[in-house]
Amino acid sequence: MPKAKRERRERTDNYHLLQQWCRTAEQRLYEGIRPVVLFGIPPAERAQETGLAERSLGRAATRLSGTLWAKTSSRPFSPR
Repeated sequence: MPKAKRERRERTDNYHLLQQWCRTAEQRLYEGIRPVVLFGIPPAERAQETGLAERSLGRAATRLSGTLWAKTSSRPFSPR
């Protein structure tokens, strides 16, 4: 069996642990806003958990939501 490309880690929602594994600033920001966008956690609550600025989290989440929505809604639906 071939060797795994990446080290397997246990799943976690602990932002401070995830931050150590992120290689870029974009990854760290994404991990900060992911629960806000996917699960609807308020930016104020996430800011307390992570130590990131509430307004930055809110703006980034809004920007990401708009980008995701634009990508999914711009494709025409074609039933097969």
